[in-house]
Amino acid sequence: MKIINKHKIGLLGGTFDPPHKGHLHISRAAINILKLHNLYWSIANQNPLKQLKPKLTINQRMLLAKKIIKKNKKILVLKKNKSQKLNYSINEINFIKEIEKNSVLFFIIGADNLVHFHKWKNYKTILKKCIIIVMHRPGYKIKALQSKLAKQHKKLKINLTQLKENNYTENKWIYLNIKGINLSSSMIRNSL
Repeated sequence: MKIINKHKIGLLGGTFDPPHKGHLHISRAAINILKLHNLYWSIANQNPLKQLKPKLTINQRMLLAKKIIKKNKKILVLKKNKSQKLNYSINEINFIKEIEKNSVLFFIIGADNLVHFHKWKNYKTILKKCIIIVMHRPGYKIKALQSKLAKQHKKLKINLTQLKENNYTENKWIYLNIKGINLSSSMIRNSL
């Protein structure tokens, strides 16, 4: 299946508590490296794998996210209404696939998320529905590349050249060894 005419869409999900320059850095890198048409930020009410509730309300996080991305026309905050329950990544992916029908979806996660990816709801379905882009994060490369998903789905790991050769087919994953910013939302919260 050739996707020459398809849009390339990125999805970066998380609690964004708070949104920061690290989110912006990996978003810009993904847009430039993958030649994305758009990249959506999907701000979750709560991470299902974490018991700690966000410090900021979802409305505060959405306002801060919009402020950070204001000059970046290709980055969009995904609008949600109360009937959409998008706390699980699979729901976000299904929603994006519905609104961006003629597209290939790149699901962007940090290397720290790959470590526990096998615990995510319907993680195998996520892998089948999109191309997972694992962004380098200082201190997590070895753990990520030795994670359960990395070991179980070793044959699905490709590089950027192979991505183009495979005509951007889903059910693949890539580790992008970009220069990262050592910044996280929890580091910001702890410093306040």
